[in-house]
Amino acid sequence: MLDPETKKPITYDDYKTKITDGIFNEEDAIVMLSEQFDLINLNNDNKKDLTDFEKCVSSIGNAVAQKWNIPLDVFFGNKTEKSTGTQDFITFAVDPYFEIIGDGFNIGLVGKEDFLKGEYVAFNRSNITHKDVLDCGSGIDKLTANRFSRNEINKLLKLPIIDESWANEHSLTKNYGVAEGGEKEDG
Repeated sequence: MLDPETKKPITYDDYKTKITDGIFNEEDAIVMLSEQFDLINLNNDNKKDLTDFEKCVSSIGNAVAQKWNIPLDVFFGNKTEKSTGTQDFITFAVDPYFEIIGDGFNIGLVGKEDFLKGEYVAFNRSNITHKDVLDCGSGIDKLTANRFSRNEINKLLKLPIIDESWANEHSLTKNYGVAEGGEKEDG
C-alpha cells in the first residue's frame, strides 16, 4: 500500500491511523482511501432518511430468509410466544440433507442406467415436523392418566424401551397409582 501523499510504502498500522484520524477529527478532514476501497455517499440527494435504509435492509433480509426457508420471525428475531418459527425452521432445515441422502441412495442403489430409465429412491418429506417433547408434555400426561405405560408412550414417541418393571405399569387417572386387579371389594 502506498501513501497517497508521499507515494512511498506505508504500513497497515500507519494507514489505519491516518484513516481514523480523518474520521474522528471534529474539523473537516480528508480520509485517505486505497484504490482497493470505494466510498459511496448513500445520501447524496439528501432525500433519504433512516426509514429508507430500514426498508432496504428489510427487503434484503426477506429475500435471504425466503431463499433459505428461514421463517421471518426467526430470521429477524421477532418471535412471539405462539410462534412456530423455530419448529418450522428445524423442519425445513432437514430438506437439504434429505436431498443429499436421496442422491446418495440413487447413486449407490439405483445406478445411473436405472435412474435414467425412471427408477429412483425418493423420501416423502410432507409429514416431517419437529416435535419438542416439552411441548408434548400435557399430551404425554393425558396418555399416562389414561392407563398407558411409560414403555407404551416411549414406543409411540419412538424412544427406547426402558428395561424396568415400573416402565410397564399402568396408572389410573391423575392419581398415578399403580393399577392392580380391578376387582371391587365388598365392604
